[in-house]
Amino acid sequence: MNLFISSFKRLMALGTGNSGSPPANWRTFLKTTLLTFIGGVVAVYALILVIDPYDVVWFSPPLARKPVSTNQRYSYPAFARDVAFDSVIIGTSTARLIKPERLNTHFGAKFANLAMNSATAYEQSKILKLFLRHHPKPRCVIIAIDTVWAQSGSDDQKYTFRPFPEWMYDDLGGVALIRLLNLETVQQSVRQLRYLSGLRPPRFGYDGYEIFVPDQSQYDLAKARKKIYGSPQPRVRQPVQEKAIDNTQWSFPAHLLLQEILEQIPQETMKIILFVPYHIYNQPLENTSDHARWSSCKQQITKMSSGLQNVVVLDFMIESKITCVDENYWDPLHCTVAVGEQLSDLIYEGASQKKDKVGYYLVLNKP
Repeated sequence: MNLFISSFKRLMALGTGNSGSPPANWRTFLKTTLLTFIGGVVAVYALILVIDPYDVVWFSPPLARKPVSTNQRYSYPAFARDVAFDSVIIGTSTARLIKPERLNTHFGAKFANLAMNSATAYEQSKILKLFLRHHPKPRCVIIAIDTVWAQSGSDDQKYTFRPFPEWMYDDLGGVALIRLLNLETVQQSVRQLRYLSGLRPPRFGYDGYEIFVPDQSQYDLAKARKKIYGSPQPRVRQPVQEKAIDNTQWSFPAHLLLQEILEQIPQETMKIILFVPYHIYNQPLENTSDHARWSSCKQQITKMSSGLQNVVVLDFMIESKITCVDENYWDPLHCTVAVGEQLSDLIYEGASQKKDKVGYYLVLNKP
């Protein structure tokens, strides 16, 4: 830096005639500037590789890093590679409150909850494939099915508006690590450094779990109902009769991805496919095209699982003691923390007993 300042002063002296020939001074200034810039970039990149904010650099020092990025798509690849886990949950925000600790107790496993906000089917398949590459024989895999797996048509959306770092989901090589050299990673490095220094908490729990809904002390039933019904008071939908729809006409591009990842999971692994418990007001009414679409989705996924071993399909997306209670929800999609913990218990019960629990869930692929 001193050399740069010195050269800059000498350049400024050109205007006063107190220095040597202009071409020589310009060359010195440009050379110094370039070297200073390159030196700065190398120093910043070296710090990024040492701090390793996303915990993806295989040769970085073994520091006790924690996820610091608010975008789970950057934070969760480290969890997927972590050999401390042997089981995983994937899905969207509707599965984020399924508590790994309770599942660990039930299944005798080490779960990571890698469900990501609004994750597309493609993004979910990528994180699961990454987990499977680093855990060839997982104990249990839970796939939470919601609307992203039930989109019909010919196109399947790959990404959301959130950046998705494809390179983090592939085998990391030296060339891939050059992608860490950007301003966003510099910012995340500062966050990681502050966490390591004890100046800030981690963004997520050690297993990916995070209570992302407000504290229960802030719960307001009228506000929740406003989100669920569009009114502070409950509403009753009127039955409708649409033109009869043949369930066989529905096609779901995302099911190809689901089939692909299911086939990659070892036969001995417990595979749990669960339809998440949307509030009943958000579930489609019978005799509608939306109901026919969801029915077809459930039928096709159940059929898909018929040739697999150690798989159970649990349907919580029904009229139940969970979905019909407004107090269980913050909005039409997201349950309270207490219900999330209850789901962990019910998932184990359904997977172990493989029979319906009246008022809670159905087993769609009964033995």
